[in-house]
Amino acid sequence: MRPLRCESSAFAVLAAAVAVGVLVGGAMGQTPPAAPATAPAPAAGLPMTAEEHWAKDEVKYNNAWVSLDKLFQDYLAAKPELQPLGDKIKAGRDAAAAIQFQMNNMKNESALAERPTRNELLKANTKRREVAKAAEAPEPQKPILQPIPPQPRYSSSGWSGSNQYDDPLQRWQQQADAIRRANDTATKKYRADHAEWQKARDNAKSQLPKLDADIKTLEQKLQQFAADLAIKQAPLMEKYKAISEEILGIDRQVSAVETRVQNMVEALQAAPEALGLKHGICEWEGGFSLLADLEKLYETTQADINRVHAQLKAEAQQAGRPFPENWRHPQQDRMDALKAIVTKAKAAVAPAQ
Repeated sequence: MRPLRCESSAFAVLAAAVAVGVLVGGAMGQTPPAAPATAPAPAAGLPMTAEEHWAKDEVKYNNAWVSLDKLFQDYLAAKPELQPLGDKIKAGRDAAAAIQFQMNNMKNESALAERPTRNELLKANTKRREVAKAAEAPEPQKPILQPIPPQPRYSSSGWSGSNQYDDPLQRWQQQADAIRRANDTATKKYRADHAEWQKARDNAKSQLPKLDADIKTLEQKLQQFAADLAIKQAPLMEKYKAISEEILGIDRQVSAVETRVQNMVEALQAAPEALGLKHGICEWEGGFSLLADLEKLYETTQADINRVHAQLKAEAQQAGRPFPENWRHPQQDRMDALKAIVTKAKAAVAPAQ
Protein backbone atom coordinates (compact mmCIF):
# COMPACT_ATOMS: atom_id res chain seq x y z
CA MET A 1 0.00 0.00 0.00
CA ARG A 2 1.47 3.36 -0.98
CA PRO A 3 2.07 6.11 1.64
CA LEU A 4 -0.36 8.99 1.94
CA ARG A 5 1.36 12.35 1.66
CA CYS A 6 0.54 15.08 4.18
CA GLU A 7 1.13 18.60 2.93
CA SER A 8 2.71 21.32 5.06
CA SER A 9 -0.39 23.52 5.45
CA ALA A 10 -3.57 22.76 7.33
CA PHE A 11 -5.67 23.12 4.19
CA ALA A 12 -3.43 20.73 2.23
CA VAL A 13 -3.77 18.14 5.01
CA LEU A 14 -7.55 18.46 4.99
CA ALA A 15 -7.56 18.18 1.19
CA ALA A 16 -5.44 15.03 1.36
CA ALA A 17 -7.15 13.51 4.41
CA VAL A 18 -10.76 14.68 3.86
CA ALA A 19 -13.00 14.34 0.79
CA VAL A 20 -16.73 15.11 0.57
CA GLY A 21 -16.92 15.53 4.33
CA VAL A 22 -15.11 12.33 5.29
CA LEU A 23 -11.60 10.90 5.09
CA VAL A 24 -11.65 8.58 2.10
CA GLY A 25 -9.12 6.14 0.67
CA GLY A 26 -7.98 4.87 -2.69
CA ALA A 27 -7.53 1.53 -4.22
CA MET A 28 -4.92 -0.37 -2.28
CA GLY A 29 -1.75 -1.40 -4.03
CA GLN A 30 -0.02 -4.68 -3.39
CA THR A 31 -2.20 -6.76 -1.05
CA PRO A 32 -0.46 -7.86 2.19
CA PRO A 33 -1.18 -11.34 3.59
CA ALA A 34 -4.79 -11.78 4.66
CA ALA A 35 -5.48 -11.75 8.40
CA PRO A 36 -6.47 -15.16 9.82
CA ALA A 37 -10.03 -15.55 11.07
CA THR A 38 -8.93 -16.49 14.56
CA ALA A 39 -5.76 -15.76 16.46
CA PRO A 40 -3.57 -18.81 17.07
CA ALA A 41 -2.33 -19.14 20.60
CA PRO A 42 1.24 -17.79 20.83
CA ALA A 43 3.94 -20.06 22.07
CA ALA A 44 4.74 -19.53 25.73
CA GLY A 45 7.43 -16.91 26.27
CA LEU A 46 7.57 -15.87 22.62
CA PRO A 47 6.36 -12.50 21.30
CA MET A 48 3.30 -12.52 19.10
CA THR A 49 3.85 -12.40 15.35
CA ALA A 50 2.33 -9.71 13.13
CA GLU A 51 -0.16 -12.29 11.85
CA GLU A 52 -1.25 -13.05 15.40
CA HIS A 53 -1.78 -9.35 16.14
CA TRP A 54 -3.73 -8.92 12.92
CA ALA A 55 -5.89 -11.85 13.90
CA LYS A 56 -6.72 -9.91 17.08
CA ASP A 57 -7.68 -6.88 14.94
CA GLU A 58 -4.55 -4.99 15.98
CA VAL A 59 -2.19 -2.87 13.88
CA LYS A 60 1.26 -1.52 14.66
CA TYR A 61 1.31 2.18 15.45
CA ASN A 62 4.30 4.05 16.92
CA ASN A 63 6.05 0.76 17.72
CA ALA A 64 3.03 -0.58 19.66
CA TRP A 65 0.14 -2.82 18.66
CA VAL A 66 -3.22 -1.08 19.03
CA SER A 67 -6.85 -1.73 18.17
CA LEU A 68 -7.60 -1.10 14.51
CA ASP A 69 -11.00 0.42 15.30
CA LYS A 70 -9.52 2.72 17.96
CA LEU A 71 -6.74 3.89 15.62
CA PHE A 72 -9.21 4.55 12.81
CA GLN A 73 -11.43 6.60 15.11
CA ASP A 74 -8.37 8.65 16.14
CA TYR A 75 -7.59 9.09 12.46
CA LEU A 76 -11.08 10.41 11.74
CA ALA A 77 -10.82 12.70 14.77
CA ALA A 78 -8.02 14.60 13.04
CA LYS A 79 -10.61 16.52 11.02
CA PRO A 80 -12.14 18.46 13.96
CA GLU A 81 -8.62 19.11 15.25
CA LEU A 82 -7.29 20.53 11.99
CA GLN A 83 -10.31 22.54 10.86
CA PRO A 84 -10.27 25.15 13.66
CA LEU A 85 -6.51 25.47 13.33
CA GLY A 86 -6.92 26.12 9.62
CA ASP A 87 -9.63 28.69 10.38
CA LYS A 88 -7.32 30.44 12.85
CA ILE A 89 -4.50 30.56 10.33
CA LYS A 90 -6.81 32.03 7.70
CA ALA A 91 -8.16 34.61 10.15
CA GLY A 92 -4.61 35.51 11.18
CA ARG A 93 -3.45 35.92 7.61
CA ASP A 94 -6.48 38.04 6.78
CA ALA A 95 -5.74 40.27 9.78
CA ALA A 96 -2.06 40.51 8.81
CA ALA A 97 -3.04 41.43 5.25
CA ALA A 98 -5.38 44.17 6.55
CA ILE A 99 -2.58 45.61 8.69
CA GLN A 100 -0.17 45.47 5.77
CA PHE A 101 -2.74 47.34 3.66
CA GLN A 102 -2.97 50.08 6.30
CA MET A 103 0.80 50.36 6.54
CA ASN A 104 1.12 50.59 2.75
CA ASN A 105 -1.45 53.40 2.71
CA MET A 106 0.52 55.28 5.35
CA LYS A 107 3.70 54.79 3.33
CA ASN A 108 2.02 56.06 0.17
CA GLU A 109 0.68 59.13 1.99
CA SER A 110 4.14 59.85 3.39
CA ALA A 111 5.70 59.44 -0.08
CA LEU A 112 3.19 61.93 -1.49
CA ALA A 113 4.03 64.45 1.22
CA GLU A 114 7.76 63.92 0.67
CA ARG A 115 7.61 64.42 -3.10
CA PRO A 116 8.22 68.23 -3.15
CA THR A 117 11.18 67.84 -0.80
CA ARG A 118 12.62 65.01 -2.89
CA ASN A 119 12.27 67.13 -6.03
CA GLU A 120 14.10 70.02 -4.33
CA LEU A 121 16.83 67.64 -3.20
CA LEU A 122 17.20 66.28 -6.72
CA LYS A 123 17.60 69.78 -8.12
CA ALA A 124 20.04 70.78 -5.38
CA ASN A 125 22.22 67.71 -6.00
CA THR A 126 22.19 68.37 -9.75
CA LYS A 127 23.17 72.00 -9.16
CA ARG A 128 25.95 71.00 -6.78
CA ARG A 129 27.45 68.59 -9.33
CA GLU A 130 27.50 71.39 -11.90
CA VAL A 131 29.05 73.86 -9.47
CA ALA A 132 31.60 71.33 -8.23
CA LYS A 133 32.59 70.65 -11.83
CA ALA A 134 33.19 74.39 -12.35
CA ALA A 135 35.16 74.65 -9.10
CA GLU A 136 37.39 71.76 -10.14
CA ALA A 137 37.84 72.81 -13.78
CA PRO A 138 41.52 72.69 -14.85
CA GLU A 139 43.45 75.94 -15.30
CA PRO A 140 43.92 77.09 -18.92
CA GLN A 141 47.30 76.08 -20.35
CA LYS A 142 49.84 78.78 -21.01
CA PRO A 143 50.52 79.36 -24.72
CA ILE A 144 53.77 78.22 -26.27
CA LEU A 145 55.29 81.35 -27.80
CA GLN A 146 57.09 81.13 -31.13
CA PRO A 147 60.77 82.21 -31.08
CA ILE A 148 61.96 85.01 -33.36
CA PRO A 149 64.63 83.78 -35.80
CA PRO A 150 68.08 85.42 -35.66
CA GLN A 151 68.64 88.59 -37.67
CA PRO A 152 70.58 88.03 -40.96
CA ARG A 153 74.27 89.07 -41.04
CA TYR A 154 75.82 91.60 -43.50
CA SER A 155 79.42 91.13 -44.75
CA SER A 156 81.71 92.67 -47.37
CA SER A 157 80.30 90.26 -49.89
CA GLY A 158 76.74 91.40 -49.08
CA TRP A 159 73.83 89.85 -47.17
CA SER A 160 74.37 86.27 -46.28
CA GLY A 161 72.14 83.87 -48.22
CA SER A 162 70.60 86.50 -50.48
CA ASN A 163 70.78 87.89 -53.98
CA GLN A 164 70.73 91.39 -55.41
CA TYR A 165 66.98 91.38 -55.72
CA ASP A 166 66.34 90.31 -52.13
CA ASP A 167 66.26 92.42 -48.94
CA PRO A 168 66.89 89.91 -46.13
CA LEU A 169 66.65 92.49 -43.40
CA GLN A 170 63.24 93.65 -44.56
CA ARG A 171 62.00 90.03 -44.90
CA TRP A 172 63.28 89.15 -41.42
CA GLN A 173 61.65 92.25 -40.00
CA GLN A 174 58.27 91.26 -41.46
CA GLN A 175 58.61 87.73 -40.14
CA ALA A 176 59.62 88.95 -36.68
CA ASP A 177 56.67 91.37 -36.57
CA ALA A 178 54.24 88.57 -37.52
CA ILE A 179 55.61 86.29 -34.78
CA ARG A 180 55.38 89.06 -32.19
CA ARG A 181 51.75 89.73 -33.15
CA ALA A 182 50.88 86.04 -32.92
CA ASN A 183 52.60 85.70 -29.55
CA ASP A 184 50.90 88.82 -28.28
CA THR A 185 47.48 87.55 -29.40
CA ALA A 186 48.06 84.15 -27.72
CA THR A 187 49.21 85.83 -24.52
CA LYS A 188 46.18 88.12 -24.39
CA LYS A 189 43.82 85.21 -25.01
CA TYR A 190 45.48 83.19 -22.26
CA ARG A 191 45.14 86.06 -19.81
CA ALA A 192 41.45 86.51 -20.70
CA ASP A 193 40.76 82.77 -20.43
CA HIS A 194 42.62 82.59 -17.15
CA ALA A 195 40.69 85.54 -15.73
CA GLU A 196 37.40 83.94 -16.80
CA TRP A 197 38.44 80.59 -15.30
CA GLN A 198 39.50 82.25 -12.08
CA LYS A 199 36.21 84.12 -11.81
CA ALA A 200 34.12 80.98 -12.52
CA ARG A 201 36.12 78.93 -10.03
CA ASP A 202 35.84 81.53 -7.26
CA ASN A 203 32.12 81.93 -7.91
CA ALA A 204 31.60 78.14 -7.83
CA LYS A 205 33.58 77.73 -4.63
CA SER A 206 31.55 80.48 -3.00
CA GLN A 207 28.28 78.62 -3.88
CA LEU A 208 29.30 75.19 -2.56
CA PRO A 209 28.83 75.91 1.19
CA LYS A 210 25.27 77.14 0.69
CA LEU A 211 24.40 74.24 -1.60
CA ASP A 212 25.82 71.76 0.92
CA ALA A 213 23.80 73.37 3.68
CA ASP A 214 20.61 73.27 1.60
CA ILE A 215 21.17 69.62 0.73
CA LYS A 216 21.75 68.75 4.38
CA THR A 217 18.55 70.55 5.39
CA LEU A 218 16.53 68.69 2.75
CA GLU A 219 18.01 65.34 3.76
CA GLN A 220 17.16 66.02 7.41
CA LYS A 221 13.63 66.88 6.36
CA LEU A 222 13.31 63.53 4.57
CA GLN A 223 14.72 61.76 7.62
CA GLN A 224 12.03 63.44 9.71
CA PHE A 225 9.37 62.17 7.30
CA ALA A 226 10.75 58.65 7.75
CA ALA A 227 10.84 59.01 11.54
CA ASP A 228 7.26 60.29 11.63
CA LEU A 229 6.13 57.37 9.45
CA ALA A 230 7.89 54.86 11.70
CA ILE A 231 6.18 56.32 14.79
CA LYS A 232 2.82 56.24 13.05
CA GLN A 233 3.31 52.64 11.91
CA ALA A 234 4.77 51.37 15.20
CA PRO A 235 1.46 50.20 16.78
CA LEU A 236 0.46 48.42 13.59
CA MET A 237 3.90 46.87 13.31
CA GLU A 238 3.60 45.46 16.84
CA LYS A 239 0.20 43.96 15.95
CA TYR A 240 1.64 42.52 12.76
CA LYS A 241 4.52 40.89 14.64
CA ALA A 242 2.15 39.45 17.25
CA ILE A 243 -0.13 37.99 14.57
CA SER A 244 2.87 36.55 12.73
CA GLU A 245 4.07 34.85 15.91
CA GLU A 246 0.59 33.49 16.52
CA ILE A 247 0.43 32.07 12.99
CA LEU A 248 3.83 30.42 13.47
CA GLY A 249 2.56 28.84 16.70
CA ILE A 250 -0.54 27.49 14.97
CA ASP A 251 1.60 26.20 12.12
CA ARG A 252 3.60 24.22 14.67
CA GLN A 253 0.36 22.75 16.04
CA VAL A 254 -0.76 21.86 12.53
CA SER A 255 2.60 20.22 11.87
CA ALA A 256 2.22 18.12 15.00
CA VAL A 257 -1.26 16.98 13.95
CA GLU A 258 -0.06 16.31 10.41
CA THR A 259 2.74 14.13 11.74
CA ARG A 260 0.31 12.19 13.91
CA VAL A 261 -2.07 11.75 10.97
CA GLN A 262 0.76 10.59 8.73
CA ASN A 263 1.86 8.01 11.30
CA MET A 264 -1.70 6.71 11.56
CA VAL A 265 -2.02 6.57 7.78
CA GLU A 266 1.19 4.58 7.51
CA ALA A 267 -0.02 2.18 10.22
CA LEU A 268 -3.32 1.63 8.40
CA GLN A 269 -1.54 1.15 5.08
CA ALA A 270 0.88 -1.36 6.59
CA ALA A 271 -1.97 -3.60 7.77
CA PRO A 272 -3.39 -6.29 5.45
CA GLU A 273 -6.10 -5.01 3.15
CA ALA A 274 -8.43 -7.80 4.27
CA LEU A 275 -8.20 -6.66 7.88
CA GLY A 276 -9.32 -3.14 7.03
CA LEU A 277 -12.08 -4.34 4.70
CA LYS A 278 -13.40 -6.70 7.41
CA HIS A 279 -13.97 -3.59 9.54
CA GLY A 280 -15.46 -1.66 6.63
CA ILE A 281 -12.36 0.56 6.31
CA CYS A 282 -11.38 1.34 2.72
CA GLU A 283 -8.49 3.20 1.12
CA TRP A 284 -9.57 5.53 -1.68
CA GLU A 285 -7.84 8.41 -3.43
CA GLY A 286 -5.12 8.84 -0.87
CA GLY A 287 -7.17 8.53 2.33
CA PHE A 288 -9.30 6.18 4.42
CA SER A 289 -13.06 6.06 4.97
CA LEU A 290 -15.79 3.80 6.20
CA LEU A 291 -17.54 1.65 3.63
CA ALA A 292 -20.89 3.31 4.42
CA ASP A 293 -19.51 6.74 3.59
CA LEU A 294 -17.99 5.55 0.30
CA GLU A 295 -21.19 3.79 -0.63
CA LYS A 296 -23.14 7.00 0.02
CA LEU A 297 -20.63 8.97 -2.04
CA TYR A 298 -20.99 6.52 -4.91
CA GLU A 299 -24.80 6.51 -4.82
CA THR A 300 -25.04 10.31 -4.69
CA THR A 301 -22.47 10.95 -7.42
CA GLN A 302 -23.70 8.17 -9.70
CA ALA A 303 -27.25 9.50 -9.39
CA ASP A 304 -26.01 12.92 -10.50
CA ILE A 305 -24.18 11.31 -13.44
CA ASN A 306 -27.30 9.38 -14.47
CA ARG A 307 -29.40 12.54 -14.24
CA VAL A 308 -26.98 14.49 -16.44
CA HIS A 309 -26.86 11.60 -18.94
CA ALA A 310 -30.65 11.46 -19.15
CA GLN A 311 -30.96 15.24 -19.52
CA LEU A 312 -28.42 15.44 -22.33
CA LYS A 313 -30.03 12.51 -24.13
CA ALA A 314 -33.48 14.11 -23.87
CA GLU A 315 -32.16 17.45 -25.14
CA ALA A 316 -30.54 15.70 -28.10
CA GLN A 317 -33.77 13.92 -28.97
CA GLN A 318 -35.75 17.16 -28.76
CA ALA A 319 -33.25 18.88 -31.03
CA GLY A 320 -33.43 15.98 -33.50
CA ARG A 321 -29.77 15.14 -33.26
CA PRO A 322 -28.27 11.75 -32.38
CA PHE A 323 -26.90 11.21 -28.87
CA PRO A 324 -23.59 9.26 -28.83
CA GLU A 325 -24.08 5.88 -27.17
CA ASN A 326 -20.49 5.86 -25.93
CA TRP A 327 -20.83 9.22 -24.11
CA ARG A 328 -19.36 9.08 -20.61
CA HIS A 329 -19.52 11.60 -17.83
CA PRO A 330 -16.07 12.98 -16.81
CA GLN A 331 -16.64 11.47 -13.35
CA GLN A 332 -17.72 8.05 -14.62
CA ASP A 333 -14.27 6.44 -14.58
CA ARG A 334 -13.79 7.63 -11.01
CA MET A 335 -17.16 6.22 -9.98
CA ASP A 336 -16.44 2.90 -11.70
CA ALA A 337 -13.26 2.60 -9.65
CA LEU A 338 -15.15 3.55 -6.48
CA LYS A 339 -17.86 0.97 -7.21
CA ALA A 340 -15.18 -1.71 -7.49
CA ILE A 341 -13.82 -0.73 -4.06
CA VAL A 342 -17.29 -0.70 -2.53
CA THR A 343 -18.17 -4.10 -4.01
CA LYS A 344 -14.90 -5.58 -2.79
CA ALA A 345 -15.38 -4.14 0.70
CA LYS A 346 -19.00 -5.32 0.98
CA ALA A 347 -17.90 -8.83 0.03
CA ALA A 348 -15.25 -8.75 2.73
CA VAL A 349 -17.57 -7.35 5.41
CA ALA A 350 -20.36 -9.87 4.82
CA PRO A 351 -18.44 -13.03 5.95
CA ALA A 352 -17.12 -11.16 8.98
CA GLN A 353 -20.66 -10.38 10.06
